Amino acid sequence: MSVKLSAPALPILQYKFHTDAIYLKIAGTIYLFAFSFAQLIYGAISKYHHRRHMIFVSLGIGCIGTLISMISPNVTVFIVGRIIEALGLGGGSTLCRVLMADKLGKHEIAHVTVFFGIIYSANPFVSPTIGQYIIILLSWRWIFGLFLVLIIVYWILTYFLLEETKPILDQKFSFPHLLRSYFDVLSHPVFWTYILGFCLYVGLMIGYYMAIPFWYYEHFGVSEKYYTFLALFTAVPNVIAYYSGRFFVKKHKATGTLRIAYLIGILGLAASVVLLFFKPTPASYIIPLIFIAFSTGLIQPSTSSGLLTQFRQQAGIVSAFIPIFGVGMAGVMFLILTNINLNSLWPFTLILFIIIGFGILSRPWLQKHASHL
Repeated sequence: MSVKLSAPALPILQYKFHTDAIYLKIAGTIYLFAFSFAQLIYGAISKYHHRRHMIFVSLGIGCIGTLISMISPNVTVFIVGRIIEALGLGGGSTLCRVLMADKLGKHEIAHVTVFFGIIYSANPFVSPTIGQYIIILLSWRWIFGLFLVLIIVYWILTYFLLEETKPILDQKFSFPHLLRSYFDVLSHPVFWTYILGFCLYVGLMIGYYMAIPFWYYEHFGVSEKYYTFLALFTAVPNVIAYYSGRFFVKKHKATGTLRIAYLIGILGLAASVVLLFFKPTPASYIIPLIFIAFSTGLIQPSTSSGLLTQFRQQAGIVSAFIPIFGVGMAGVMFLILTNINLNSLWPFTLILFIIIGFGILSRPWLQKHASHL
């Protein structure tokens, strides 16, 4: 929610802060980069600290950043507040994966990620819609007011309900040991065969969801009351694929599921090529992305299952790298998607061609390095 709840406010803030839209686009990208960097920090130190303590620190930093964003008088203070918020709340997905790795086996991880995946997949529709109606009924500042309340509620729930999954600390912090762990993961071919496709597909979808206000509201003139509902067209197939993902992983294993997902992505590229011959409309972008969203829904649980199984001893670091690559690429995609020419479908089709082309080329890598997963 920290990534997507405030997305509808970005086009509006250029008028509230009397600034150029490019600064708000850069602010969104910086937020995603800071969010990614936070994953690296939390993933690194999770091996040496109690999980609950890290969650409390993460929420505390996020609370401060959200408050600063809420009361910011200009775009500079707003960006600073968002960076602080990202550095706090960026630990969420890393710590979630670490908690799962502490307690669950391979098939259990795939099963549980379905539950998280459904929430995650619905979020691109739910959060921006909530944010948009807060703006209509109240003001953009109350988006951060609501989120501040949610952080506090989650802190209370964590304090009373979450058990410590790592009560005994078996290692002391060692920087050389940490560097070796990083090297072990980053030098392993299995990691790259999984993560590159993941970051491209997930990055594209997150970047797209953040770009929706700029695309459909500003460019195509869809009413502010309705444009966030267009996210349903991609959120629904993503939820369906996420739910189906556990059955695919069980039957075809994580690697086989990835190969199937990449094949489905080709259909999205084919749809975009066909639509090149028509005048661009919102449907011209939504139809190809329906296939990409379904592919992404299969890629996410299979990537988590495969990598956490392969690198169980480095679960904290891998749990950080997964969102680092995904959200980091989303920052790049957001900046690209909000600056491409939407009057022609060629730039978007070229982006799909690069992403899906990699998926096709990676199939031999998967067979060679990750067929056991």
